[in-house]
Amino acid sequence: MAALGVPVRLTTDGGPQFKGEAFKEFCRRWGILHDPSSPYHHIANGYAEAAVKSMKSLVKKVSPDVRSSKFFKALLTYRNTPRSDGLSPAERLYGRPARTSLPAHPVVYNRTDRDRVIKADRKAVSFRAKAKAAYDVGSKELSELKVGDIVRVQHGLTKKWNLIAEVLEIRPRGRSYLVKTESGRLYWRNRRYLKLYAPPIGVAKDIRKVKRKSSSQGEARDRRKPL
Repeated sequence: MAALGVPVRLTTDGGPQFKGEAFKEFCRRWGILHDPSSPYHHIANGYAEAAVKSMKSLVKKVSPDVRSSKFFKALLTYRNTPRSDGLSPAERLYGRPARTSLPAHPVVYNRTDRDRVIKADRKAVSFRAKAKAAYDVGSKELSELKVGDIVRVQHGLTKKWNLIAEVLEIRPRGRSYLVKTESGRLYWRNRRYLKLYAPPIGVAKDIRKVKRKSSSQGEARDRRKPL
C-alpha cells in the first residue's frame, strides 16, 4: 500500500485468514472496507479467480519452481502483454511498458499516451457491457429478501434445499444475506442459493419454530462457518 495506495474496498473470499481480529483491526486502522464474497459463489470474486487460473496455467507451462529465473521472466512477459483493450497490465499500473531482456528502442518505454488510455477504457467498458448482456440472456433477476424472511438454503456440497433459515442481515450491495438455521448456525449466502420459503397450508408452525429458535439464540454469531 505504500507503493500503490490504500484501497477503498477489499474483496476476498471467506477464508479463515480474513476472519481474525488482527485482519479486522488492520482494515479499521487503514480505513479499508472489507467485502468478503459469499461461500461457494466464485463469480463474486471473479478477478481473483481468473488471476489464480492464469498463474496456474503459467506455472504448468513454464516451471513448477515459482522462484526460478525462468518463471520470473515468463511473469514479466505476461504482465507486459497487451490485453483485449490494447494495454498491458504494466501500462495500466505504471503508465508505461516494463523493460524486458528483449532489445527495444528507448522510446518504447515512454509513458503511455493519454489518448491510448482513454481508448482502452472505452473498449473495456464496451467489453463488460457486452459480456453482461450475454450473461443476462440466460439469467433472471431475483427478488430482494427482507430481514425476517424465512428461506430455504441450498447446501454447498449436496446441492439439496434441505435447510430452513431466517434472514438476519443484508450486506450493503444487497446480494448476500446472513441467515440463521433451525440449529442456530449462521451462514453468509448469495441470493441465488436462497429461496423464499412458501410452506403448505397448516405448516405455519414450522416458521414460528424457526423464528423462536432464531430469537432465543440471537447471540450466537460467533459460529459463522461455511457449509
